Amino acid sequence: MKGTLQDQVEFLIFNYSFRKWVLFGDDQERLHWENYGLEHPDAQQAIDLAVSFLNSIKCEDFSLSDDEVNIEVKRIISILQASTPQAITPPTYRLKFYQTLVFKAAAVFLLISTLVFAWYQISSRQDSIGNANNFAAAGKNEYLNNTAQSRTILLSDGSTVVLEKNSKLVYSNGTAAESREAYLLGKAFFSVKRDPSKPFIVYTKSLVTKVLGTSFTISAYASDPQATVVVKTGKVSVFKTIDFSDNNKKPFELSGLIVTPNQQVTYSAKADELNKQVVSIPAVLAPVTANEFSFKATPLSNVFKLMQHVYGINILYDEELLSNCTLTASFSSESFYEKLDLICKSFNAQYQIIEGNVVISAAGCK
Repeated sequence: MKGTLQDQVEFLIFNYSFRKWVLFGDDQERLHWENYGLEHPDAQQAIDLAVSFLNSIKCEDFSLSDDEVNIEVKRIISILQASTPQAITPPTYRLKFYQTLVFKAAAVFLLISTLVFAWYQISSRQDSIGNANNFAAAGKNEYLNNTAQSRTILLSDGSTVVLEKNSKLVYSNGTAAESREAYLLGKAFFSVKRDPSKPFIVYTKSLVTKVLGTSFTISAYASDPQATVVVKTGKVSVFKTIDFSDNNKKPFELSGLIVTPNQQVTYSAKADELNKQVVSIPAVLAPVTANEFSFKATPLSNVFKLMQHVYGINILYDEELLSNCTLTASFSSESFYEKLDLICKSFNAQYQIIEGNVVISAAGCK
């Protein structure tokens, strides 16, 4: 696509294939445009704006047909671009003005202009953060995976990245005094070589993840309204992209939202918030013997300590209230949640997952 940003947005809005993806959720067209975005990173701004625009007119009270969009928006644009007042001939309407297609089309044009302006405002705040275009323009290393298989990449700092299909990574090792930085569009698993003096920072459209040395997965596809960071080992710090600053790049510290193994952070574009959770299938993090999960009148405090040690997940409870509670049971291949369910049933307790922690509620034991 050529021309100004507004020209590109206009082209996409009038494109039948593009509208078929955004307005009707066609999977084949979605894949086409996601691949197009990966292959043409300079068009990603226009794609994001056009998607936002089309989504905004899907609502019931402001829906326009393809013909209405094509005819009326073109007419409004040509009127507004006319150089002389004589080019504007006020029509006569039988309907109230707010009920007419002209009003709707004018609102559409205003929305396009507003979105373009808003994009520039946001972009100006994020220039220091970096994006795919800035990274590429600076001559950084680019990796694109358009195949059906994952692709393993060895970075210059010794870290490895497993880049999933339809994903792109742009990476810079920087100088000795700078952080290691990458921009991700799509999904990838990172195994980062530890260097506390030189943090490893991964930027996506909505999230920034900062680590010193760990392994984790980031999923941040352009078409997905959610982005997630799942930690396998070590510790990461997660920020909303718009909140991240140069001050957060400092080594030897982790601010932001701290995420540990078997936890994940999800960013919701709709709610504009970060939510920390326990992963759906927590992995065993510490080796255990065959009989370690065999209990005989074992105090619950000891049981919970073992669970925390093995899975790395905090279990919060009232120690005084449960001081008389014991457990007699034997576990083998049960998952974390299966074990937790059986333990809680043994003394009529319930649990909740709150901010990545397990919180036990119980009446106690006599």
